[in-house]
Amino acid sequence: MKGKRNNRKKGKRGYHRAKAITIGVVFLFTVLSFLCTIFVLFPSLEPGMTGAVDDSVLVSMNLTSEITMSSPSDVDLGTIYGISGGSLTSGDVVWSVTTSNSAGYFLNLKKNNLMSTGGGGDGREINDYTESVSGVPDYNWGSVGSGNKEFGFAPSYGADFVQKFKNDGSSCNQSGGSVTAGHCWLDVPNGPTTESLAYSDSATGIGGEETAIKLKVELGANNYLEEGTYSSTLTVTAGNN
Repeated sequence: MKGKRNNRKKGKRGYHRAKAITIGVVFLFTVLSFLCTIFVLFPSLEPGMTGAVDDSVLVSMNLTSEITMSSPSDVDLGTIYGISGGSLTSGDVVWSVTTSNSAGYFLNLKKNNLMSTGGGGDGREINDYTESVSGVPDYNWGSVGSGNKEFGFAPSYGADFVQKFKNDGSSCNQSGGSVTAGHCWLDVPNGPTTESLAYSDSATGIGGEETAIKLKVELGANNYLEEGTYSSTLTVTAGNN
């Protein structure tokens, strides 16, 4: 009887031991399975820590538009007689404008006063050119006539001249016309009034755009102007639109 009880105790101990081992194996398998799962899923769960990743950074800055303009030399028209008269015409007077402004630029012209000497006045100044229709350029320079004296200008060349200076071969201010050197004569206004020469609605490019004019003085016969140096200061203003 005593031997049977001992055998039962040994059997129970063996059973418990086997059960503990089984539980331990199952637990170990579970832990290993969990670790394997984490190892497999970790790259997708933490993409920034494994493999290759991309990131983007936007770099920006601002540029403001600028405008520059060349300055032509002073113009010496030459010499003319103050009584018997005559005429003088300049070569090309050129301004080159360069702007980076995407909306383009404008170019305006004015003078400070009538061409004059010794303070001006009777016998000492040259009047503005007189158009056939005031404010509309004459295709050809109109003869000033006896006793008169006038000063004006006309376009020579330039892609950006305003329509007023474009002609169709006989008339100025023509839509779709072209610029022809020595045609479309107009007076130069005294400041602050200005005359629009050129206009563009786009940037010029690095090479800029040239606008050239010719200046002319005519004194009719039977005149009287005192001798001296007659002058007037022309001002051209370029600005961004």
